[in-house]
Amino acid sequence: SKFRAPDADENLKLIKSQKAAKIVGDACEEMKIDNFMVALSKLNKAISMNADNANYFMLRAECCLQPCDFNSTILNYVHAIDISMEDVEEWKDRLSYIHFLYSQILYDE
Repeated sequence: SKFRAPDADENLKLIKSQKAAKIVGDACEEMKIDNFMVALSKLNKAISMNADNANYFMLRAECCLQPCDFNSTILNYVHAIDISMEDVEEWKDRLSYIHFLYSQILYDE
């Protein structure tokens, strides 16, 4: 069998994915202490490095929800659901609840 050297693009993608995962870990720590703006900044950076990870968009949606940015929350949830390779029924239920909550707020205004 022939030895196949790792593809440079594959290595770069792996490195970016690992770095993005660490940044998301840091963002989750910020979320635990209600520092959502810092967490949002970190999640934006992680997404720029690995835009194929649906969980990153879901986490960003939750960060956007804290200051009541419903439009960004909904867009991030929809995108996470669209790109996810997993069962996303729980996310769909959460999105339905957010739509309901947002409509109630708009109705009350």
